[in-house]
Amino acid sequence: MIKNILKHFSNMIKDGKNLTKPVYKNIKDIDFVNSALKNLFVKEIDNPKKPQSTGGCNYSKVIPTPLDNPKLICLSPQSSEFLGLDYESIISDEESAEYLCGNKIPEKAVPISHCYVGHQFGVFAGQLGDGRAISLGDTYGVEEEKQLWELQLKGSGLTPYSRFADGRAVLRSSIREFLCSEHLWALGIPTTRALSLVGSDSTTKRDPMYNGNEIEEQCAVVCRVAPTFFRFGSFEIFIKNDPLTGSSGPSPGKEKQMLPVMLEYIGKYQYHKLFEEFYNENNREVFYGKLYELICVRTAILVATWQSYGFCHGVLNTDNMSILGLTIDFGPFGFMEYLDSFFVCNHSDKNGRYSYTEQPKVCSWNLLKLGEAISSSLNITESNNIREKVYTKTFNNYYNFLIGKKLGLFLTYDLGDIKEDKSLIDELFTILDDFGFDLTIFFRNLPMILEDKESEFIEKMLKYSLQFKLKIEKLKPKMNQNMLQSLRVLKEANPMLLYNYGIDPEFVDVEMAKFNKFNELKNEKNYTNDSFNQDKIIRLKSWIELYKIRITKEDEKIATISYQKLKESINNLIYEEFLLKYPLTQNAFNNIPFNQSQKVLSDLNETIKSFKSVKKINKYRVDLMNKINPKFILRNHVVQKVIEKAEQGSYDELKKVYDIMISPFEEHNEEQFENVYDTSEVMAYNICVSCSS
Repeated sequence: MIKNILKHFSNMIKDGKNLTKPVYKNIKDIDFVNSALKNLFVKEIDNPKKPQSTGGCNYSKVIPTPLDNPKLICLSPQSSEFLGLDYESIISDEESAEYLCGNKIPEKAVPISHCYVGHQFGVFAGQLGDGRAISLGDTYGVEEEKQLWELQLKGSGLTPYSRFADGRAVLRSSIREFLCSEHLWALGIPTTRALSLVGSDSTTKRDPMYNGNEIEEQCAVVCRVAPTFFRFGSFEIFIKNDPLTGSSGPSPGKEKQMLPVMLEYIGKYQYHKLFEEFYNENNREVFYGKLYELICVRTAILVATWQSYGFCHGVLNTDNMSILGLTIDFGPFGFMEYLDSFFVCNHSDKNGRYSYTEQPKVCSWNLLKLGEAISSSLNITESNNIREKVYTKTFNNYYNFLIGKKLGLFLTYDLGDIKEDKSLIDELFTILDDFGFDLTIFFRNLPMILEDKESEFIEKMLKYSLQFKLKIEKLKPKMNQNMLQSLRVLKEANPMLLYNYGIDPEFVDVEMAKFNKFNELKNEKNYTNDSFNQDKIIRLKSWIELYKIRITKEDEKIATISYQKLKESINNLIYEEFLLKYPLTQNAFNNIPFNQSQKVLSDLNETIKSFKSVKKINKYRVDLMNKINPKFILRNHVVQKVIEKAEQGSYDELKKVYDIMISPFEEHNEEQFENVYDTSEVMAYNICVSCSS
């Protein structure tokens, strides 16, 4: 069975999907650079499998714990390609699984685990670190613009940071990470990547729902790949006596010695163009400010992309925030299906701190904590000014750019010319939220309006939206109005006191908003299911009319402006100064909306002068929409089917879903893949995933 799966991936390459000449025929041959080992603070520990504090270091040398009978289940052709790996050779080499789970170590690899701390659910948690992730080292990929890639084995055994855990990952969570990281990249969401998935005969006990019911699960290892796995929490190791918890990081008082080295390492190896332009030995703060600014910009763009595709991370602690603005650490993630501002995908997030609507705000708070962590090198007032200047502005502008392209608007973002764009987008998401429309299906089918199929579109969206009973059930508040008002008073007086009662201050505002919405739907409007559906139709038709007016205005404008002006409407983005001047490789930042917009505009330029009717522009508009609005997302109930089959030893469903998730914009065969495209509203709307892995 496994050989058939790997053969399938091999056929993908033969179809022309691997165009780069491979460099390495075997994993053991990889030429590891080991940049962290050579430039940062690395400790050798007598007993690296024993949990312990590791002050004064960024990494500890470790030894992976062998798995029984490892089996290579999946190898990503795309990740193999940019790493320069010979896919055919690796899948046919029986030793590959041994190297990709840590049973054997490549000659030039030096296994290390990363020391970091973090604020978890808003509270400082002290030393955390890679409790089950072991890096083999980093190596240069084969891209023209040389980029280091770190190979990390998640689930490969105990480290000094394992605390009370066993250093293992299970097949269930490993499948989720393997599929989702490659799917996000295919969608154009900045992300870490996955190279391989290795299963084994080893087992471990897990309590998936934290309810005392432990089960025996198969151990697995994902080899995940990123330019670096440095995160915000990597810089919080110097915290001393946190005012709320009294906890300290492992390296208080060592920031003067360590922090400049860490910042310069990130600049030199990850932001080298920025480093070359701004680093000055006699005035380092200028470089630190530019570095922090770029991190703020990349983080804002990351969250804007999540929001536009309905992706929820689930655990946005500071230790789960990439210093490069990539999606990192896949735990209880979830794609939102029926739009719900208060959607929570993490079973452990009782207060909704990391709900869909809170993600932008939480990431800004995390940036604040990063600014505090590096304050001995960059003045905290300066970092606050930078964050306040660029984060929200970048988020709003990039989010509007993304949604505009999803709507098929060529001239969006230039709000000076088209001021109604923001209100058009805001009104749309209010309607989607009020009535619980499926976000992915809505945007994928929106071209029906441009093809004069408005009635069919509305009928389809009625099918893929919530019925009133489910909508009201989801909004039902956890507390009554008096309790909420008491908590609000306490929050205004001293929000930190709420933490003592296990309540996140943000929870109060979220629950009050839910209460008000619940009250409006349940009491003020007194909906029945029929009247709820009728209101859906009325509101949707009203928005469609606004949308059609906006399209007509754009068509008329396109007919009168030059192609160069049209192109500038996409090029002139606030982030251009950063992302185009200081880019990440395409294999980390696959900017699909920008790239597809450029391609469609180029095609449009060939015929724009010969248009006799502006309506012909719709052909290009629909083309753009179908290239950035996926037909498929990784729905949780789809992943669950994959997991259930895999735990029984069958990987056919994994192969099928992988195929779709790495090409989510293609039509595929709707009948053949109905279980991946379609969705059950009861199942999909109520799924919540735990952190257990």
